[in-house]
Amino acid sequence: MENISDREYLSLLRLIVSESGKRPDLAQVFLTTLVKSSPP
Repeated sequence: MENISDREYLSLLRLIVSESGKRPDLAQVFLTTLVKSSPP
């Protein structure tokens, strides 16, 4: 995700949050991936 712009990233975050009620599994995968890829 290094090539993604801030605007695209915020759009993706909004989508994940808005759909998390319907698809909590996707939100969990996103958060797990985000935590794993964050620098220490």
